[in-house]
Amino acid sequence: MPSKKLPPTKTALFIRTDFSDQDAWNEICALTRKPNWDNYLANLHYVDDLAFANTSVSEFLDLAKDSYPHTFIILADEEAMSNPEHPLLVVYLYGGPGWELRVIPSQIGTIEANLSTANMGFEDFLDNANDDGIFRGFE
Repeated sequence: MPSKKLPPTKTALFIRTDFSDQDAWNEICALTRKPNWDNYLANLHYVDDLAFANTSVSEFLDLAKDSYPHTFIILADEEAMSNPEHPLLVVYLYGGPGWELRVIPSQIGTIEANLSTANMGFEDFLDNANDDGIFRGFE
């Protein structure tokens, strides 16, 4: 378990859990900081802290259960770092086991905007993931 608690923040957390490739992390951060198709810029709190290295989803669920005010958390894990598309792991904290979705960085603004405002439900994104389980946008 990480030695730190989740940082208090007004915006959703985007946490790095894999530290194997600094260039991949830099690229992912740059991609998530670009406005989406609707010119919306995701409101995220970036966490690049070795205390969270290799932290599991279940550990994050435990860390978030008492004081984290958002419904989701975004993780840059090993899959995100090693896959050329960098599909980030979005974990919905209140849907029960299995409420996870891979999302390409260019769609993080869409996810953040709609989940933060409860404009759409997490299931809307799950239902629109491709056959490989990655959400690449609405078709």
